[in-house]
Amino acid sequence: HARCDLIRHRMSSRFWCIGVSAPSAPIGVRESLLLKAGEGPAAGGRLKALGLADSALLHSCARFELFSGSGEGGLRGGLSWFDERAGRSLAGALRIRRGTEALAHLFRVAAGLESAVPSDPHVRHLIRDRYREACAWGMAGPLMHRAFQRALHVRTRIRQQARLSSRFRSFGEAAADILLRLSEDGAGKGLIVFGAGRAGEDAARRLCELGRPDVMLCGRDAGATASLAARTGAAAAGIAEGLSALPAARAALFACACAKPLMDRAPALRARRSLALTIVDAGLPRNVDPRLRKAAGILLHDLDDIHRLIKGLSNPRTEGMRKAEEIVSAEVEGFLEGSGREEFV
Repeated sequence: HARCDLIRHRMSSRFWCIGVSAPSAPIGVRESLLLKAGEGPAAGGRLKALGLADSALLHSCARFELFSGSGEGGLRGGLSWFDERAGRSLAGALRIRRGTEALAHLFRVAAGLESAVPSDPHVRHLIRDRYREACAWGMAGPLMHRAFQRALHVRTRIRQQARLSSRFRSFGEAAADILLRLSEDGAGKGLIVFGAGRAGEDAARRLCELGRPDVMLCGRDAGATASLAARTGAAAAGIAEGLSALPAARAALFACACAKPLMDRAPALRARRSLALTIVDAGLPRNVDPRLRKAAGILLHDLDDIHRLIKGLSNPRTEGMRKAEEIVSAEVEGFLEGSGREEFV
């Protein structure tokens, strides 16, 4: 017990996590922190210059969190880095976790317990890819290696033993269901999905599974989009073609990776009379200019709206969630007794 208490004390003073996540941090805050394409190595260098050794950045459309084993000095540097990125103070928005709370949070994120859809299989890819980034950018050290490898192990164990389930299989599938619900009374015949990534693929497949014969999947790469459309049952098109089809569509789902909005002006909707075009923007950075919320004839819903709607529709099995939390607690203790002891004693 004395040894374990010593490990906890040293871990609490050294290991921490700071950041923001949905739904507590609004989309505007998360968007202000996003890494631009190719910016990763420079961000890693800046963090090291601020005194953050042995760190990893976990970033997605739902969260932007920094894990580090650099102690209180590194924490001060991390807080200033967040303010630098946002261009303002984020003191009231940032959540700080220390020691075993930070470690448990990493395990919960890896297992999907912090996701809008706990059973989403793409969370594993996220954790793996962010760990690889931290290694490639020269950020990760011994503690991050052990913590992230253990997090992937925790995810596998929970998948095998807790049997998590929810109404949706993935975030993209949930977004597709929400698109249909929001456009039940809409005009138009087609459903347009922008984005040939994981979310776009899952959304298009779900819409086709539900018997929609009029799904158009739009992407930048014609070959990749055609291949994906063939697998999902949708019709393939380019981004420009999809945008041109919006005035006649029933609804559209945007899930592209883009530096600036794909849609920054309202399409001509005069033929729709009083019926609005439903748009669900699941992208970050946002694919649709948020000012179009005020445009006549458009019903625009962003990521924060999607998270709220998923929470109202999804109902994970209580027994499975309880088992998963027990596994997280046991794995934190196992980390302290095992690989964590190498770092803190």
